[in-house]
Amino acid sequence: MKTRTRNSPFPWTSLSVLLFTAAVLTTVVLLYSSGEKHRMLRDARTEMESISLLKAEQVAGWRNERLNDATLIHENVTLVENVDAMFIKESAEWEQSRLEQLLKTLIDNYDFGGAVLVDAGGRPGLAVPPSEAVMGDFLRNNISKAISNPVISMSEFHTAAVVSYLHLDMLIPMRMPLDGDTVLAGVLVIRIDPEKELFPLLSSWPTPGSTSECILFRFEGDSVIYINGSRLAGHDSPVTLAAGPLEMSYLNPPQEGNDITTYIDYTGTEVVASVKKVPGTEWYLIAKKEVPEILERYTDEITMLWLIMGLVYLALALIGYLIIKATRARYRREKQQEELNRQAIIKHFDFVMKHGNDIILLIDSKMNIVEANERAVQSYGYPREKLIGMNISDLRTPEERPTLARYFQELNEKGSSYIETVNRRSDGTSFPIEISAYTVDVDGVRFYQNIGRDISERKMTEVEMRESNRKLSTIINNLRGVVFRCNNDPEWTMQYISDGIYELTGYLPNEFIDSKIRTYGSIIHPEDREKVWSEVHSALETGYLYTIEYRVVTSSGNIKWAWERGRGYYESDKLVALEGFISDITERKHIEEELIRAKEKAEQSDRLKTAFLHNISHEIRTPMNAIVGFTTLLEDPDTDEESRKQYIEIISQSSNQLLSIITDIVDISNIETGLVKVSRKSVNLNTLIRHLYDQYRPRTEQQGLILNFTTHLDNNEAVVRTDETKVIQIFSNLLNNALRFTREGRIELGYVLRGEMIEFFVSDTGIGIAPEHHEKVFDRFFQVEGPSSKQYSGTGLGLSISKAYVELLGGKIWLISKPGEGSLFCFSIPYTKSSEEKPAGKKAAAKSKDIVI
Repeated sequence: MKTRTRNSPFPWTSLSVLLFTAAVLTTVVLLYSSGEKHRMLRDARTEMESISLLKAEQVAGWRNERLNDATLIHENVTLVENVDAMFIKESAEWEQSRLEQLLKTLIDNYDFGGAVLVDAGGRPGLAVPPSEAVMGDFLRNNISKAISNPVISMSEFHTAAVVSYLHLDMLIPMRMPLDGDTVLAGVLVIRIDPEKELFPLLSSWPTPGSTSECILFRFEGDSVIYINGSRLAGHDSPVTLAAGPLEMSYLNPPQEGNDITTYIDYTGTEVVASVKKVPGTEWYLIAKKEVPEILERYTDEITMLWLIMGLVYLALALIGYLIIKATRARYRREKQQEELNRQAIIKHFDFVMKHGNDIILLIDSKMNIVEANERAVQSYGYPREKLIGMNISDLRTPEERPTLARYFQELNEKGSSYIETVNRRSDGTSFPIEISAYTVDVDGVRFYQNIGRDISERKMTEVEMRESNRKLSTIINNLRGVVFRCNNDPEWTMQYISDGIYELTGYLPNEFIDSKIRTYGSIIHPEDREKVWSEVHSALETGYLYTIEYRVVTSSGNIKWAWERGRGYYESDKLVALEGFISDITERKHIEEELIRAKEKAEQSDRLKTAFLHNISHEIRTPMNAIVGFTTLLEDPDTDEESRKQYIEIISQSSNQLLSIITDIVDISNIETGLVKVSRKSVNLNTLIRHLYDQYRPRTEQQGLILNFTTHLDNNEAVVRTDETKVIQIFSNLLNNALRFTREGRIELGYVLRGEMIEFFVSDTGIGIAPEHHEKVFDRFFQVEGPSSKQYSGTGLGLSISKAYVELLGGKIWLISKPGEGSLFCFSIPYTKSSEEKPAGKKAAAKSKDIVI
């Protein structure tokens, strides 16, 4: 017996969880802080990149607009003519006044700082306002370049002694057309004040920021000139500084990576910046923002976050303290409860020992009984004083004593054990007993607690049940069928199935139990599974027995029919299983199918015979009417000789037709009754074909048809043993059909040798037969029904008689035909040579045409 494990008085697990939680939260805060700082710097860098690119494009756009304005001024014809007139005329007061007015208009419209007009020699001629007339050395050099290369240009930012403010000069050559060419009339110099036009564009910022700044600069050797100064450094005018990493970052961009590159600007402050070159110029633009301003919100958030974390740490410490206090209080309560439980267990054990219904023994390590309850005293029949102190082996029968040592060894190894054995009473009688034993350690000494129960009645019941099950199993397995119990699921999982399943399907019963190898549903024919499920559950809904028939697929792949009757088994109105019986009805199904086929065949035969009787009555009536009618006409004395001969010919033809009909009826009757005999003799096939050709040639010529024949063997090889009469009759039936159904073209007959068989053929170019009628045309009384066949008469027995004769001769008959393409009838007989040898001769009659069969 195991003692209860007491919890530790100190909550190591809970405190570990709290410490782990604090560590996780600290790690999360640190990771968040680092990530948030990196994100803000990355966003700032992206912002600087966008602003620097935007401002560089705006500066380039502003410069291009000014150059476009200069182009418009350059193309102003009126202005050029006035410039030329002013410099050419000696007295040009009006032109000068006109030019002053035009230049004032330009300055006002384009917001220029001033304008100076110089002649082609570089001498000032006119200035608006007059104070702009002065020129420094920088401007003179540019004017000289403009005179030598008269194109529109814009100077760099510069100052001069005579013009102290920072400005740009835009030089516009004024060219005058002359004799198909142009000559330089003068150069218009327009001064641009960037403080008014350009620098306000740089000072505007799309987002608020006290340290945000855009600076336009250019390189001057190892130094840079900040053209618009620096608001943060207090420079309102251009200032020259040493080029640092910030200014050189455009020429030496930082390596791509996860870290955000920051710079130390000219004020000694860490900044995030971006440098872009202004397109079309030597100017560069810096967009920058100081890092402290960027991280100002981050610093506030992190400070607040760490304050919150401090509170969390305090809360976790308080929780840890409360857990320690609660754990120690619970530990003291558990100790008190354990003591109470121990006292209760002792009392309970005393009660069980005295009043328990099972045999309870307490045994020491030497296998002696140290305690026994009242039930043990009654069961063994020993007085209590004698029972206590006895060795446990004294209670075993002699046959069971050898197993006692192994039993206690297993009990010591596992701590518990269960066995069924036989014990002996004081009067010498024995009884079966089941024993559950456990080890109990008390102060280092091992005891064994045995709880036993007399199972005499249960053993007797088990014997009776086994005998009953054996009888039931014998009865079930001897039944010609299958008894089953299965689950109500789509696969019909079997709980039990009798041995009869092997005879039905070829599978063993245990293959279906709990669907170990296959399910019963898997052997039901796929086409019947849905029907079985539907019919069974329809019956279950009404509460009645169900009876169904379906097909199963056996282990060999064969199909069998099964008849099943069953019902639902319910417990507390809940369907738990299906029970029933399955029988093999395959033989019965086959008999039913044979009966159905026989019935259908008899009905079909009856229909054909009825049609035949109608047809044969018509066929007989036609020639009979002709015979009777024309015989009556012969008796007329007024009939002339020519008509009389014609009537006699008609009577003769009708008699032959009637004779042919009667012959067909007699032949088919003989075939039906088995009276037809085969008379084999030596027949020369070449002679037979030649005679048939000679016999039918007049009829074919009369109908306007061509008749050909083909033979295959020499005369000595063409002699075979067969029934010549039946071969001729087969050919006659086939040729008569060919003549009846062919209106134009040709008819061919003949034979070829195919191994051990002679194949005869008759082909025509008649109306043909549809493929679905190829097999039926050989049936008795059958005639193809169709618009093209209504006009042809016949009994429908010729091909049936031919088929019967071919089979009597040991061959077969078939046809190849399509509607409108004629027909090819073929039949074969064994090639049996005659014992009479014929002299060698030439080949049989010449072949008119080769026939492919």
